[in-house]
Amino acid sequence: MLLFIAALDIAGLRGKADSLDIIHWKVETIRTINARLGDSKKVATDGTIAAVASLAHLENLAGTAESARIHATGLEALVRSRGGLQNLGAHDMTRRIVSWSDICTSIILERKPRYEPIFFKEETSVTNRSPPSTLAHQYQTNIFELTGMYDLSEELVTLLEELRTLSYLKEKAAYSLAEGEEIDSISFTDTADHLERRLVPLAQLGPVFNQTLDCFLFVIFGYATLIHLYLFIRDCSKDLPFSHLLSHRIRTVLTRVDTQQLETQLPEMMLWIYIMGGLSGSPSLERTWFADRAAHFCRESGLCGTEQIKDMLEDFLWSDLYRSPVTERFWKELAKAQDSVVGYEVRRMADCVSLVYFNAPPDFEDSI
Repeated sequence: MLLFIAALDIAGLRGKADSLDIIHWKVETIRTINARLGDSKKVATDGTIAAVASLAHLENLAGTAESARIHATGLEALVRSRGGLQNLGAHDMTRRIVSWSDICTSIILERKPRYEPIFFKEETSVTNRSPPSTLAHQYQTNIFELTGMYDLSEELVTLLEELRTLSYLKEKAAYSLAEGEEIDSISFTDTADHLERRLVPLAQLGPVFNQTLDCFLFVIFGYATLIHLYLFIRDCSKDLPFSHLLSHRIRTVLTRVDTQQLETQLPEMMLWIYIMGGLSGSPSLERTWFADRAAHFCRESGLCGTEQIKDMLEDFLWSDLYRSPVTERFWKELAKAQDSVVGYEVRRMADCVSLVYFNAPPDFEDSI
């Protein structure tokens, strides 16, 4: 399994969507898993369950709802055969892999996760915070006035602050690694997992409130935040079917709400949502649609170029990863929609291992 994942990473860094190594090691992984599961006299080991969970998660990111359902059911049977998630292994690696696969499946299928988290320490989320947002308090008031939902308004702003902190730690960690400093990667991934679990219920509020207009604001924020989490915290590809799915769901909601009112009351958040939707959107559909929305917003607001957009969004949520080379296609679409020939150039990130993906050629993902 590790060799399969390594082959995927190497192909991506070389600007390729596929390779003979990927095919070979995927076949070997499946063959090994089937051989181990075929022996009914042996209990599934941690290694086997971790391999199945990893393979299931890769299929989640690249597959369909039906394949996600099938893999989740099979994985659950293996976990149950060991007495539950809490009984897996002397360390947490297998549990973490199963947990992340479970969260991703719940997003695709729009249902609750099957497992409860068992390893997150609350204190990991409150250290090394980013500078506080001066917009947060005003946003909580504005969102409450728009929706009448105080608890959810408070939760949205809390999640925004948590995401700002995680993004701050992400970029700080990247440059620390470049300088040879160590980081607590376990605490970081646990915090990301915890935040993702809190975002899922927000994104799935539609059915709970019978898809009333009041809840849609929380739904689009939830999905946009998941996009940021997967693309710019977990470093997943922006052009996987999973990324396109999140973008499509935001677009579906936005076609049913009064975006002009939201842009007036929550301008930074709406521009940020348009950018998230565009960065993760499919090349032929959502990317252009969101670029047009963002361009219209920028014209109305007197903005032109990523530097001015950054100035507007920095107190809400901004990452320089948004304008790294791998995102170039979206910014070209936005520039075209705004009839601008300058200001939307991308910027190469620091040459360190943790940022290599963001410096990748912008074209290779469009061929996946």
